[in-house]
Amino acid sequence: MVERRIRGEHVLVPIMGSLEQLDSIYTLNETAGQVFTRAAAGTELPDIAQGLVALYHVSPAQAQEDVARVVRDLVHIGALVEAAN
Repeated sequence: MVERRIRGEHVLVPIMGSLEQLDSIYTLNETAGQVFTRAAAGTELPDIAQGLVALYHVSPAQAQEDVARVVRDLVHIGALVEAAN
C-alpha cells in the first residue's frame, strides 16, 4: 500500500496484489490516519493509544480499544503487516 494525504485525508492505495485488491482505495479518518502513520513507523500500540488519549481526550480504555480495532482492520486490508516477535 501507498499512503498519501490529500486535502487532509489519508488515502491508502494498493500497488500490487490481486486485481481485486488493486481495485480498492481506502480513506482513513483523522484518528485512523494517526494510528496508521504511527503503527507504520513502528510505534508500539500502547504508545499510540496513549497519544490518542492526550490528543482527543478519551479514556485510556477507549483509546486502546480504538487502536486495536483500527490496526486489526488495517492488517485485514493489507495496509499493515503484523511484526514477528
